[in-house]
Formats: sequence, C-alpha cells, structure tokens
Amino acid sequence: MKKTSRIILIAAVVVLFMSVNSCSLINYFSGYVKSWESQAPGRATLGDGLDHFMGSVRAPLGNPDAHYLLGDYYQGRGRHREAIEEFNKAIRIDPRYVRAYNGIAVSLDQMGEHERALEQFQAALMIQPDLDYLYNNMGYSLLLQERYEEAAEAFEKAAELSGGKISRIQNNLALARSALGMETPAERPGDTKHRALIEFTAANMRLKNGRFEEAREHYSRALALDPDLRGARKGTEVATLLADVRRSLSEDGSLVLDGRGDMALLGRDGVEISNGNGVRHMARDVGAFLKKQGFNVVRLTNADHFQYGKASVYYRGDAEFTALRVKSAIPGITQMKKVGGFDRDNVQVKVLVGRDLADRRDAFKEGDK
Repeated sequence: MKKTSRIILIAAVVVLFMSVNSCSLINYFSGYVKSWESQAPGRATLGDGLDHFMGSVRAPLGNPDAHYLLGDYYQGRGRHREAIEEFNKAIRIDPRYVRAYNGIAVSLDQMGEHERALEQFQAALMIQPDLDYLYNNMGYSLLLQERYEEAAEAFEKAAELSGGKISRIQNNLALARSALGMETPAERPGDTKHRALIEFTAANMRLKNGRFEEAREHYSRALALDPDLRGARKGTEVATLLADVRRSLSEDGSLVLDGRGDMALLGRDGVEISNGNGVRHMARDVGAFLKKQGFNVVRLTNADHFQYGKASVYYRGDAEFTALRVKSAIPGITQMKKVGGFDRDNVQVKVLVGRDLADRRDAFKEGDK
C-alpha cells in the first residue's frame, strides 16, 4: 500500500506540472485566427503604450466598433467577462456584428464554456457563412473538446475558404488529422520544425487523455524531427513515468477504466459534493458530471451556508492525486486545500461548490439527463 501511495504522489506532481504546462503547449502550436488576418473588414490595432489609456477608456454610446475594440483589448489580457460584456454591447447596437459573436465564443472557450462557445460560432455563421476565420475558430473549439472529426471538417472548410493562404489554419488542420491518426499533409515535406510541432501537440493531447504509451511515441518522433523543441524531452520523461505508474496501479487493482475505455488514474477515493452557492440541484449536477468521468461520488450535501464565493477542493493527505484530477475535471476551480479528514470515513475528497460555478452551470448540464 505504501508503495502505491508513493507512486500516486509522484504521479500527482507530474500531472500538476503538465496541467500548468499544457496551456502553453496548445497555444504555442496555433489556435485562433483573428478577423483582421482574414478577408474580414480591418480594424485598428493597439500598441502596448496604450495599455494604461485603454484600461480606463469607455466606449462611446452607439458605436459598435468601439465596444468591439474594447472587448478585444480585455480579451487579450484574459479579462474575459469584461470582454464578453463589451462584445454583447456591440451586438445590441448591431445584431449582425459577426466579429463580436466570434469574440464572445473565443472568450467562452478560454473560460471552459465550450458548448456555449459553439452556439456563438454557429450564430455568427448563420449571419455570414463564408468567413474562414469563423470555421477555423470553431474547429479550434472542437479541437479543445477532443472532437477531432468535427474539428477536421471545420478546418477543411476554413482552408477551402482561405485558399490555403493562412498558415495557422493549415497547422490546425494538420493537428486534427494527426489526432485522428491520419497522415499529415505532404505540402511541406521539408519543414521539419512544423512537423515536429504537430507531433509534439498530438503527444500532449494523448497525455491529457491518459494514452501515455502513444504520447511517448509522439514525443519521441517530435524529438527526432527537432532535438531542440522545448518541452519534448520533458514530455517523453513524463509519459514514460506515467505509463509505469499505470502499470503498477493496474497490478495491484487500484486502476479504474473511465467511460471511454481509456486508462484513468482515478482510484476509488470517495468524493463528496457540497452545495455552497444555493443554486437548486447544483451539487447533484456537479456530482453527475464527475460520475460520468469515472469518479466515485459517494455523498451530496448542502454546506453550512450558501454564501461561498469561490469553489474549492478539500482532500485528505492520501487522496491528493484524486483531488488533482477532480480540480482538473471541473472548469473554474483554482483552490485546493489539504485537511486532516472529514466526518464520513468513506469521503476522501470534498468539492465545495461556490458562487463562481453558478455561471458555469451549462458545463454540468449533462447531470440533468
């Protein structure tokens, strides 16, 4: 048992490293296309010297472009709720303002609200169905959700509309095809760094999905193509270690298969969901959401009051790995705290649902089914 606990602790540290690093990996690869990179109408650009000014500026009433620019400024600095507010103001002035719908969708994606993001992309495409950047960005949203076939279709449409002239779209298409196990396009056979980056990002996605052996193979191919690729060597080490951890846990029966049949290091630690925001059925919905991902939800409760602002994960010292997985699975949770124990012996991890998760309820809507 002690050996398994040590292995789980090592894995927890590794997963924490990768969870911090993975965002930069996928953004480094490609991502969204801005409207001004496409055939869409141009827009003003902001220099860094205007940061202080833009931080206090207010858009003039009745000008959708001004609201869009302010929203774009907020979005570029990670202030997504403020960005969405400005984009919505632009749409209220001009309901056919396509770039504002796209802006809302991109911010929702960054907040983990992928289904709502897709609704915004689709609304934009109903207004103007011939914009390459909309298909690319919708494809990227699908890529983040690991819906690779749909992502590839969207990228193919974007590539067709752009005439193959936007390299970011081509990169995204190559990544989606790689994730599907297809051969990457042969248009650029001499660009080894480009191919290495495709292998690297495919490896990172497989690592995130618990497909550690496949991840190790992709990291190795990335290193062979570009020995200096940042993070690839460390990724190989991480994938190898996690493959060994999985093997060890499988041997002593601590490994659980998730709903897709992939290996997931979830263990059988009991998870309690406690409603701390007062939203009806919130604990039930979050619990159902976690159950679908293979977690052992054993208890639903109400907290001592409903005024908790921030959601948190509490855990016993021997359940740190499960706590990390729970934190990673629930969009929006940033706080974790180790505790001595809980009032029920079958609870090793407790999720306190705060007010900050109320706006993200759509992410747990499968719990209502």
